[in-house]
Amino acid sequence: MKIRPAEIKDKAAFRELWDISFDDTKKFSDWLFDSRFVPEYSVLIEEDDGRVTSVIQGLPFFVQVRGKIVPSVMTAGVCTHPDYRKRGYMKELYTYYMNMVRLKGIPLCSNTPVDINMYLCVGNYPVSDIMFLETENAKKLCDIKCCKIDLKNDVSGLLACYNIVTSDYSGAAKRSYADFSLKRFDYLAGDGKCIAIKNGNDIDGYAVYFDEKDGIFGEEIIARNTKTEQALCEALLNLGTGRRVQLKLPSFSNVNISQCDKKIMPRNVSGITDISSLLKYIGKSIDITIKIDDDVVAKNNGLFYINGEKSSKKAQLEFKIYRFVQWIFGYRSIKELAAEGNVNIIDKEAADKLDKLFPKQKCRIIDEY
Repeated sequence: MKIRPAEIKDKAAFRELWDISFDDTKKFSDWLFDSRFVPEYSVLIEEDDGRVTSVIQGLPFFVQVRGKIVPSVMTAGVCTHPDYRKRGYMKELYTYYMNMVRLKGIPLCSNTPVDINMYLCVGNYPVSDIMFLETENAKKLCDIKCCKIDLKNDVSGLLACYNIVTSDYSGAAKRSYADFSLKRFDYLAGDGKCIAIKNGNDIDGYAVYFDEKDGIFGEEIIARNTKTEQALCEALLNLGTGRRVQLKLPSFSNVNISQCDKKIMPRNVSGITDISSLLKYIGKSIDITIKIDDDVVAKNNGLFYINGEKSSKKAQLEFKIYRFVQWIFGYRSIKELAAEGNVNIIDKEAADKLDKLFPKQKCRIIDEY
């Protein structure tokens, strides 16, 4: 077999593997491959007989990390034909993919995987958690004053709300109007609906949800304050009265609904393809040297200052690349990583200084495609 970048002629092979691997409707899959298939950011494994057996799709976008806008690629559609699984294809393909993305000048790969454990072997580790509020039999609450939003024609107010709320999040997609328009068509392809709460002419919060046979699923809930977030969640419970309701919220949400079970779990992963480039976006010019160990992208190995420049000094801290990504996003502090045995601190004063200059963040990634 051989690994190679995708070409437009490979779309049908990608679609075939997608349909085998994922339980999506034809309407959604048609939309995805008409609008989201970007061969330049996709790779595949091809057998000697020409059959495509494993693929990765990617889509370039921008994420906000510690208030800085960083080029990234959103990974989707990582799948291998059932007859070729358990051969190590995913690790080989993803290693190739990350090195290819590096050559395109993109320092980060992000993903919202079905199974996070699949990505640990290629240094893509959790960088945000998600809170799920769930009930199997929603009970009606007091009526909430909401308005319906026409996702086909009315998104400018939603985008303004999204940008205000997510400006405080590390890891969130930085959406332009074009990005937001594409995202709303993702939702519409799955028959997504939207409600909002207004404050005068401005949208104070909105919820994109799916009303399906087996329940209500709140996919993207964005609110400027806890009161609005609580109201949106209660409105979705009312829509799902007597049915299952599942709501996705940031892990740090203060929403409290007694009838719902709460579960917080890692949801999003990210991997670094170019640590020097990433630090040039996010880092600071301070005289502290870190050592990076990466067995996926060889050029990430070595000694670096926190501004991304190569260093010839002795290391003051040593990170595995996948632990460094958790720290630089603000998902874990150095102190927390050290307590877990996941960073080697040689100079405690330097470690304390880095934790002070780079404090923990509110980490949240919403986008999947």
